Amino acid sequence: YWRNPGDSGLPTRIEWELPSGWRAGPIQWPTPKRLPVGPLANFGYEDDLLLPVEIFPPAGLAVGSEVVLRARASWLVCKDVCIPGEAFLALRLPVVKAPADTTLSAEAQRFTLARERIPKRDSLRQVKSYITDQHLVLSWSGEPNEAAGLFFPYAEGLILPSAAQTLSKTNEGWQVTIPLGESPKASIALVRKAQTVEGVWVTPGQTGLEWRASIATGPVPAAGQLVSRGLTAAEENPAPKPASGWSGFWWAALAAVLGGMILNLMPCV
Repeated sequence: YWRNPGDSGLPTRIEWELPSGWRAGPIQWPTPKRLPVGPLANFGYEDDLLLPVEIFPPAGLAVGSEVVLRARASWLVCKDVCIPGEAFLALRLPVVKAPADTTLSAEAQRFTLARERIPKRDSLRQVKSYITDQHLVLSWSGEPNEAAGLFFPYAEGLILPSAAQTLSKTNEGWQVTIPLGESPKASIALVRKAQTVEGVWVTPGQTGLEWRASIATGPVPAAGQLVSRGLTAAEENPAPKPASGWSGFWWAALAAVLGGMILNLMPCV
């Protein structure tokens, strides 16, 4: 799961136990995907995942000494059922001078690839955010080939993860309209308290751009040409069409039973 897991789930947590003077930065989260689960949607990853964390040593370390970095990690992985995991980890490292050989090891190459997946700060767009009674609207200027994508907010519960995100053309550029979370009043209060909307804009090619959109005053820009209505999670991952002979009622009943079973098997719910 990503830092905001979406409709269900828990993000990976790391609690560090470092020697005196050492400091650990936050997890540097790679660009996430929206993962449909029936009518719901989670934010996260598939296959192998590396979460980089930057460690800051104190000045004046003695060359030739050793340091032990310890951490307690907890995570949750899901497919048909959810499996929680936990590990107590330790890494013993010698303190050495910077090596003359700059050839990347296999581990260093993995970190290089992981850093390439981390969203970059978007310095090309001036993104503004507007809050209506039911929607979050993000507005910006830009070229047509830069418009398509999905917005993943850092704040959990701000939007409906499974909802369609509608993209429209405006006189100033572009805007995306996203339904607020299950409790719109709580979503509005969350945004007004933070005075900004932060998250990641993910293009179809899985390029992540970090957005920090301040709350704009005044009316929402009028939407012009509809570019894309977007897809809901259910439309991204449609259920198999029923075979002939069953009525719509029985298929709906079966879907409800299966949905209930899936939710009961997920401890994160």
